[in-house]
Parts: sequence; C-alpha cells; structure tokens
Amino acid sequence: MKTDIIEKIKAHKKYVETLGEQGEKLVLDEFQFEDINFIDIDFSESYLTECSFENLKLEKLDFYRAGLYSSSFANAQINQSIYVKSNTDYTSFVGATVSDSNFFKAELPESDFSNATIKNSSFIAADLREANFSNSKLVNVDFKYTRFKETILKDSVVENPINLDEATIKSINIGTLKNPIILENEQATQWMLDNIVK
Repeated sequence: MKTDIIEKIKAHKKYVETLGEQGEKLVLDEFQFEDINFIDIDFSESYLTECSFENLKLEKLDFYRAGLYSSSFANAQINQSIYVKSNTDYTSFVGATVSDSNFFKAELPESDFSNATIKNSSFIAADLREANFSNSKLVNVDFKYTRFKETILKDSVVENPINLDEATIKSINIGTLKNPIILENEQATQWMLDNIVK
C-alpha cells in the first residue's frame, strides 16, 4: 500500500510538471495517509475527498487548487504548507497546529478549526463562512479581505491580528453550532475587538 501511494504521488508530480501531458492526476476517496515522509510534496490540483492526514507531521506540502472536501487534518502538525485556492469545504483541522502556512483565497465553508493553534499564517481573501474556530488560538494571522459569515468564534483567542480592519465581517457566531448567537456587521466587529483580540 505504501509503495503504491508513493508511486501515485510521483505520477501526480509528473502530471503537474508537464501540465497533464504525462503522469496521472491524484484522485483518492476515503484514503488514510500514514507511514510516509510528508516533506515537500506537491498535491496541487489533486482530488482528495474524505482522506485522512490525522496526527501526521506535514512539512512544505502544496495543496494549490486541490479538492480536499471533507478530509481531515485533525491533530496534524502543519508547517510552511500551501492551501492557496483550495476547495476545503467541511474539512477538519480540529486540534491541529498550523504555522507559516498560506490559505489565500481558500474555500473553507463549514471547515472545523476548533481547538487548533494557528501562527504566522495567512487567510487573505479566504472564505470562512460558518467555519468553526471555537477554542482556537490564532497568532499573527493575516485577515485581509477574509470573509466572515456566521463564523464560530466561541472562546477563541486572536493575538496580534494583521489587517483585521480590512476583513469583510458580515456576521459571527459567539455561541455554538447547535445553539447559535449571531452578531452582525459593526456589532460583530466590536465584539471581536472587545472579547477575543489581544
């Protein structure tokens, strides 16, 4: 199994490098990644539906424009990785540690970052509609043009946010998914500044 997936990753790299002329696009469904040295791997434009990267150390991975629908990075250690323009709807980052990573223009509706720690990373122009950041800690995160709509922020902490004043904050949820408490527009922004921004 390990040899098979490594060969598929190599074929995908060739597919990307040759713009589809050689190799084969990586398409996996409900696959559990394990026992692989996850350093500097190109998953760009792959389709990884309901796949698991749980509890893994991920270094310099590239998920540019990848489809990561309902996949899980729960409790993973993610460093210097790229999720630019990825489709990451319903994806779990529960308990993950994310550092120096880029979520520029990532589609993250209903993704789950609860209990995660995110440092020195960018969510510029990312879509965080109904994403869950409850009990999370975000440090030195760039929110320029980030879209908040019913984003769950219960018991989260945001330290030294970057460009938060340029985010689009339509609404936030300071309750839970089952028992929402929705604040909108200026009220939402003021609550964030008063309660979670440090």
